[in-house]
Amino acid sequence: MQHFEKNRLVRDSDVIVYGTVLSQDVQKDFNGFPVTDTLIEVQKTYKGIPAETVKVRAAGGETDDMIYIVDEPAALTFAIGEKVVLFLGSDQGAMPETEDLLYYAVGQNQGKFKVGVRSDGMIENGPGTHSFDFNHFQNEIDELEN
Repeated sequence: MQHFEKNRLVRDSDVIVYGTVLSQDVQKDFNGFPVTDTLIEVQKTYKGIPAETVKVRAAGGETDDMIYIVDEPAALTFAIGEKVVLFLGSDQGAMPETEDLLYYAVGQNQGKFKVGVRSDGMIENGPGTHSFDFNHFQNEIDELEN
């Protein structure tokens, strides 16, 4: 898995949001592999102009006829009710699967930060490679984007 620096997470993101995981739905992508679509209720936007809810697609999941497990260190997973900050891209490439706007996490699990895990106001991403001061998050985003 390619390592993303903090400034690349910010620059490669079309949208950066804080929100709550509402639901998940597994379906097959255009190649027939299971993907999990996670619906996030947006509570604050730091970059871009998302809708009130965003759908984030991640590889992997279980359908009636297939279980697809992504490489564990890179896997992007969510829990219903979880509070997250997400760095999201919207480029679906040359083969968009649906007319719905789907996002993906920039850098896979590197683009997901759990909120409320640490008491010192810091948030960390899944692999623990980056942290942000959640109390001054917008300032950090603005500095990294310039």
